[in-house]
Amino acid sequence: MRQIIEWVERITNKKLNVKIGNRRKGDPVTLIASSKKAEEVLGWRPECSDMETIVSSAYSWMKKLRQ
Repeated sequence: MRQIIEWVERITNKKLNVKIGNRRKGDPVTLIASSKKAEEVLGWRPECSDMETIVSSAYSWMKKLRQ
């Protein structure tokens, strides 16, 4: 999670107001994001696989929505 926060701050050139607390009851110990199952079942592949491109693309999309 901290890596994503760092990427977002670097790409947006903005400091995020982040509050990290203890896990809540029922929260998983770890989270794993993978598109492997979608590829196997649906034949889907992501257009972007590196974090810089993903965050930059999402930020550009969000900025266009706000215009």
